[in-house]
Amino acid sequence: MEEMLQALHHDCRAGFFFATFCEQSGNKLWECGVSFWFDLQSYHHLFYQETLQPFKLCRQSQYIFGTYLAPSASMDIGVEQNIRKEIYQKLDPPFEDLFDSAEEYILTLLLSAWTQMTESDRQAYGKVELVEESRQLESANYRKLQALQLEKASGKMRIKPRSQFLCHLQTSLKNTTCGNWYLRSTGITTWAPWCGIGWNWSTFVPS
Repeated sequence: MEEMLQALHHDCRAGFFFATFCEQSGNKLWECGVSFWFDLQSYHHLFYQETLQPFKLCRQSQYIFGTYLAPSASMDIGVEQNIRKEIYQKLDPPFEDLFDSAEEYILTLLLSAWTQMTESDRQAYGKVELVEESRQLESANYRKLQALQLEKASGKMRIKPRSQFLCHLQTSLKNTTCGNWYLRSTGITTWAPWCGIGWNWSTFVPS
């Protein structure tokens, strides 16, 4: 009951979600009941204005009774006859608690509508397919890391042909007398353990 009362008080901010459910349910009593409750709140607010206006209070109380409680009411909420009679006898002058007995009846009626709405929401939520999706944050640090990885990968590609050449050079030197070859200096020194000398990286040519 408490949850429903809070929902009713905030229903105007929620786009009248509960009121719309009652209207679309096909249940005439629910539709009339939720309309009665909102009109009753407007009636209650009249007692908290800076200036109390008796004429407006009388007009609003008679409107509520004629619309929802009178025997030929267009939006009859179905209260018992003794409640109708009691309220009618106290209509003039109107007071804040005039419709309390009718409000208690209508809140009990609306509780079944609230229960049905929340249950249908739970069932609808249970049918929703949950899809897990992983997303990657393109931050500045991430882009910097990507650039470093690309730079490292491209560096390996530049080094690879040189490594292949060194392997080929080592194979050639194993089968060649070191004294019959000389190295044209380029500033990069390499050590050849099989002939006990060091050389600068360059192209070997016969001496």
